[in-house]
Amino acid sequence: MRRIEIPFMVVLAAALALGCGTEDDADPETTASAAGELARIDFEDGNSVRFETLDEGVLVSEVGLQGSSRHLVVRDGMSALDAFRGLAPGREVPRLLMQAHQRMYPPGASTAAATTTPAAAPDATHDPDLHHNGQFEQALPFQGFEQQMCDFPSGIPNFKHHRLFAHTHTVTDVNTAYVAVGSDRGIFTAKACANGKCNTPYVLQAGAQASVFYDSGTSCSSRTCPGPIGLLLGQSCIQICGPRKVKFELITSAISSDISVNDCGRFTR
Repeated sequence: MRRIEIPFMVVLAAALALGCGTEDDADPETTASAAGELARIDFEDGNSVRFETLDEGVLVSEVGLQGSSRHLVVRDGMSALDAFRGLAPGREVPRLLMQAHQRMYPPGASTAAATTTPAAAPDATHDPDLHHNGQFEQALPFQGFEQQMCDFPSGIPNFKHHRLFAHTHTVTDVNTAYVAVGSDRGIFTAKACANGKCNTPYVLQAGAQASVFYDSGTSCSSRTCPGPIGLLLGQSCIQICGPRKVKFELITSAISSDISVNDCGRFTR
C-alpha cells in the first residue's frame, strides 16, 4: 500500500466534504511527520487516528463519518501508548510517542493506578435537552451515535447529551478522559482542552463525528533513596508517582444557525 504524506487537517477537510470509502481495512499506515504530531495512523476507510501532545499529556483523536468503522476503542487502564499498539500491532512505536510516554510514566517509578469513577444514578437535571420529539432524527440520530461511541454508563461525571445548541462541558481533577461528539444537523467546531490548552478544533458537518482519548500520565512528587547499607546491597532510588489530575473540557461552537449536537464523555480519576 502506498503511503502519501498529507497534513491531518487537509485529510479531515477532504473526508468531511467528499465522504469516505467503505472498503475493508488493510494494514494501517503509521506516520509522525506533521508539526505537533507524535504519530498518526491512517486507515483505508478514510479515518485517521492522531497522537499529539496537549498540556503535559497525550491526546489521541479519530475523526470519521457515520457508518465508518470505529478504530479508537478505550479500555480501562489504557495509556496512549497502549492505544497505538492496539491500533497498529507489530508496528514500531514512533520515537516521539515513546519519549512522551516515558516522560509521563518514568521507568522504575512506583505508580498508584487511576480509578474509574463509579457511575452515579442518572440526574435528569444534568441533561436538560434529553428529548426533542424526533428533532434529532437527522444525519446522526442520537441512538445510533450512543450505541457506537458511548458504550459506558451515564451519571456524573460521565455524561451523554443530545442538545440543540453548542456548549462547554467541564470535568475537573481527572486522569484520563474519553469524549465523543457528532453533528446530527448543521456545522459546528469541537475541541478538547486540558488545563486551558486546546487542540486544533475539528469542523464537523452533519453526519460527522470525532472521538478523543486524553492520557495525562503521572505526577511524581517524591523520591526515596536507600541509606548507605541499602546502597551496598544494590538498592536503588524509588520515585513515588500518582495519577496526574487535569481540568478537561469539551467545547463545541456553532457555525450554522441551526445545529444539534451529540456528545458523551467518560473519565477516570
